[in-house]
Amino acid sequence: MEVTDEFNTLRRLAQMHINLRTMKQCTESNRKSIQLRIENWVTPFGVLPLAVYANTLGIAITTGRNKRSVRSYLQRIYFPRGISDLNWIKSSSYLPISKLRIKTDDQYLTRYEDLIISKIKNKKIRARAFKINYLKQLENETLNLKQTM
Repeated sequence: MEVTDEFNTLRRLAQMHINLRTMKQCTESNRKSIQLRIENWVTPFGVLPLAVYANTLGIAITTGRNKRSVRSYLQRIYFPRGISDLNWIKSSSYLPISKLRIKTDDQYLTRYEDLIISKIKNKKIRARAFKINYLKQLENETLNLKQTM
């Protein structure tokens, strides 16, 4: 799999589609790991779908052939396994791939959201974010979707 420096949204989506299809083919051929090459840089949102899909399929993603700076960054954001412990916020300026369990109590989600919002430097955006409980809304939508299925 590969992530290149694409700033065109359609090309990025096409690349993501190819990578997800490659992972599916990996499981169909009973392979348990796959190599990910990152051309230059990637954001957590750029690799999140890959991490989720790999964890769902039980595929290990290896990143050892990337530049040291890329490997270090991927470790800091806990790619690909993610993290559910909230203590990362104390010492990090990076937003890691976080594992939030559905039906987690409201205090956990509120704390997680507050920790993220506290890192936002722009006061107007931070004030607006405090008014809206994005994570709780997303959780409710997910639960509603599961109930309708």
